[in-house]
Amino acid sequence: MSDIYDEIGVRKIINARGASTNLGGVLLNDKVMEAMNIANQNNVDMDELFHKSGQAIARLIGAESAFVTSGCFAGLVQGAASIMSGTNPKFIRQIPDTTGMKNEFLIQKQMRYLYDHCIQLAGGKLIEVGSSDGATIDELSKAIGPQTAGILHPVHMENVPGTIPLDQIVALGKTKDIAVLVDAAFQYYPSSHFESIIKSGADLIGFSAKYMGGANSAGFVCGKKDRIEALALHSFVENEWVGIPPRTTGVQTFGRGYKLDRHDIVGMVVTVKEWLRTDQEERLADMEAKVTTIKQSLDNIPNITLEEKPAIAGNPPWVELWINIDEQNLGRTARDIEYALIQGDPPIWVTARYLLHYSGMDSCKENFGTIIIRPITIKSGEEHVVAERLRELLQS
Repeated sequence: MSDIYDEIGVRKIINARGASTNLGGVLLNDKVMEAMNIANQNNVDMDELFHKSGQAIARLIGAESAFVTSGCFAGLVQGAASIMSGTNPKFIRQIPDTTGMKNEFLIQKQMRYLYDHCIQLAGGKLIEVGSSDGATIDELSKAIGPQTAGILHPVHMENVPGTIPLDQIVALGKTKDIAVLVDAAFQYYPSSHFESIIKSGADLIGFSAKYMGGANSAGFVCGKKDRIEALALHSFVENEWVGIPPRTTGVQTFGRGYKLDRHDIVGMVVTVKEWLRTDQEERLADMEAKVTTIKQSLDNIPNITLEEKPAIAGNPPWVELWINIDEQNLGRTARDIEYALIQGDPPIWVTARYLLHYSGMDSCKENFGTIIIRPITIKSGEEHVVAERLRELLQS
């Protein structure tokens, strides 16, 4: 079979950026691909598949209940909608118009992040609590009002000083009888950290498939059984049930746009299964070996320093190589290096950003930049190409 990318004229790249949505995520696990191909050979009742797949995932991870979604973000949108609507058919049909519903979600000000508009997409309103210096549990408690539906808590933002951790958020939610919606997209490593989030008592917790070696377009939400049942009512299959025995009433839902195919759902189940079987030490050792190859190639190059970042709880489940560049002395910025890599043959994608090197509490220099290499998506042998290209650009 001919290469479809070549046929339609799309360039293949070396992905040193990691599980990037804009690059199509990661290369799928072989077992996941096999299961998806098998699923593609037959049609099934999608409603049954949704519920049975959710039960399978819940058993695998030790959750009360689970539901497959078209990515973590979609799961958070559907989760927010279900928190506001409950199982009320009128409200479900009405979303994203939240008239008559509790529609406010609290978020700590220093936890605002790229994906918190999941609340607004469902028709909710975000209410900031605290300041850029932090928030207290007392401030959060006092911010709860008659329109408060829940609290949005992105776990990966807990490394920001002054944030209130998940266990305190969950305890407050129970005391005040409001829902806790958690973004835990890549909180898979180590296994003890993954398990602690699942067992936290949060109402709904969203995860992404791509960080586990699964599809870019899949994820799942787990949590309390009644909350998952309400979330399921916002899925795309609800639109298709009108007049089909034994269900004779369907509910129009905005979730119609978050469609999944049967092989996506099956692939999510197998992704979880394979992740739990993975030898994590072996997985990380492979990445560390690629980082070592690149570090050795860049050794003794002036105007750069190298930092290897280990995989730790709260961060994505991979190691990283940070190439810190003195842009002023090098005469090129990290962005320049990034663009040059993308324009090469083959294109190499990395992450470039500014680093803030503080010389005092109120001052910083912005003439330092960084190139971040994430070997999780570097195929065997490609690390040598990445190393050679970086050496050429950083020496020139």
